[in-house]
Formats: sequence, C-alpha cells, structure tokens
Amino acid sequence: MSSPKHDLHDVADRFARKARSDEIALEKLGDDPDVPDDVIGFHTQQAVEKLLKAALACAGVAPPRIHDLGELIALLGDADLSPPASAGEARALVPWAVEFRYDDVLDERLDRAAAREAVARLRAWLDGLSPRKRISPQTSHRPLCPRLPQKWWRPLRGPTTSSA
Repeated sequence: MSSPKHDLHDVADRFARKARSDEIALEKLGDDPDVPDDVIGFHTQQAVEKLLKAALACAGVAPPRIHDLGELIALLGDADLSPPASAGEARALVPWAVEFRYDDVLDERLDRAAAREAVARLRAWLDGLSPRKRISPQTSHRPLCPRLPQKWWRPLRGPTTSSA
C-alpha cells in the first residue's frame, strides 16, 4: 500500500509534467503574431497554476481544486515556500484563464515576453526544489521533491483548534 507522502510526490510529478505541456505551447506559439493573446495568456496561466500546485504537493499540501493563483501562492507561504512571483503578479494572469476566453473584445494586451519569463522563473524555482533539472513527460518516475523537509502532510489553511 502506498503512503500519502508517496501519493503527493506522484501528484507533484503529474502537475509538473502537465505544466510542461503548456510551456511547450508557449515556446512554439509565443512569438507567432497570428496566435491571439488569449491563447498565450491561457497557456501562461495554466502553466503557472500547475507549477504552483506541483510545489504545494512537494511541500506536503494536497493541491486544492482552485484556479486563484494568489490563493495558491498564499498556501505556498503557509507551507514555508516562497515562489518567485508575488500574489499580485500571479493574480494578473487570472483573467486570461477564463474571462478573456469568452470575451469577444479584448481591451488588454498580453506582454508575452514577461509571461514567458514568469513561467521560466517559476519552472526554475520548482526545479530547484528537486534534484531533477527538468521535468518532462519522458522523465523517470523518481519523486519530484525529495529534498524538502519531512513535513509530508499539511492541512489547507483554515481555522485551527487547539486542545491545550
């Protein structure tokens, strides 16, 4: 029987691999002026979300089924991890996940270079938590983040009770 710790390592690895798919889309499409900003913005937001969730799983936190990047960053802070993006920077990507996909008129332009840089910084940070240098679908199935402290399970933020 597998332990919850092992399961969270698997979750981290899956999120990191799925983020790599969005990173590949950004690499291939990011400089193409015929590809609309909403497509690039969507893949940027998705890559960031999945990388943050991979880091949460590395820290022993079961990633919640939310898309609020600022909240994910706050949860990482609760787990004593500091990603290379502020909650404000991350929240700026949130509209690209949903709102702009369904809006016919885009009033905002995406800074594609800044978007790619944000994803690259986050990937480098996540890779720094791991002995692996790059996560890809072909990577072996060793745990993603064995160098983190042995705090393998942390509850999500919420009210705490003390039985002192």
